[in-house]
Amino acid sequence: MKATRNILMLARLFALSACMSMKSTQPPATIYVMHSVKAAARENSRPAALPVVVVAEPVVPSGFNTDRIALYLAGGRRLDYYAGAAWPEPLGKLLQGFIIQSVQGAIADTPEGGFAAAYRLQVRVNDLEPVYAAGPEVAPQLKVSMTFRLVSLKQDRVLLDITRQRTASAAANTLTGVTAGLEALLQSVMSDALKEISPHLRGAPAKPQQGITSQ
Repeated sequence: MKATRNILMLARLFALSACMSMKSTQPPATIYVMHSVKAAARENSRPAALPVVVVAEPVVPSGFNTDRIALYLAGGRRLDYYAGAAWPEPLGKLLQGFIIQSVQGAIADTPEGGFAAAYRLQVRVNDLEPVYAAGPEVAPQLKVSMTFRLVSLKQDRVLLDITRQRTASAAANTLTGVTAGLEALLQSVMSDALKEISPHLRGAPAKPQQGITSQ
């Protein structure tokens, strides 16, 4: 009888635990997206005439490859995350899709897409975050820095290796202001990088082919 009472008690505890986990008081996270700027030339070009470039999932800093939106406190010395906010998918995957949609003068896809590619674009994210240097009560400084490496798969050599970066103050100390500001900086970085990447895809490289630019 004692064993039976213990089993019944455990069953009630498990049932109570299940009810508590299903009735969480935490509100669902607000999802923030980032939109790329698509080139009109992509829609007007014949796909059969375009080269194929595969875009590897970007390498992101430690602690960033999550759907949580990262931020830096204490002047950039302490990594933290916004509460109740998220990207629609882990940052690496999100940026991979962003880059694929942004590429001009080529058909861009993931390495798993099955296309016979002529180029591979490797991207490393150095920064993509708000930095609260003056405390959480003041609108943060936004930083985006990315390194792009374009590889010719036919020639097995690096055609381009550049870093582009942008900084700006968030328009408002809100998640909408922060994410909109990061989106604008990311679009600017991509636009600048693609000005140098696209000529290589057409076989007419532009100068410079290496270096860092910021704004």
